[in-house]
Amino acid sequence: MSNALGLIPGSVGGAIGYRRELAGQGRRVVRFGAVAVHGGHFAAAQGIVYTALTGTLLDEDAQRVNAVKNVLVALVNIVAVGAVSIGHLLLS
Repeated sequence: MSNALGLIPGSVGGAIGYRRELAGQGRRVVRFGAVAVHGGHFAAAQGIVYTALTGTLLDEDAQRVNAVKNVLVALVNIVAVGAVSIGHLLLS
């Protein structure tokens, strides 16, 4: 959990920095977000996995691919931390 928690600020900051490149990609983030559910298993390596996946499947420049990757990594880490936190509270 500490890895996921530590990666959230950088991912969110990256997504904010790529605001312009993210314009019009909301549906794409949602579609890839369904695949991103498994990202919690990869932790820090998920950025590499998403870059390879989106770079292969999308006909976009590297900046737009990286923008989508940053949003996906942030979402996965937030969900991972939330799931562990809620699970811990329910088991207490």
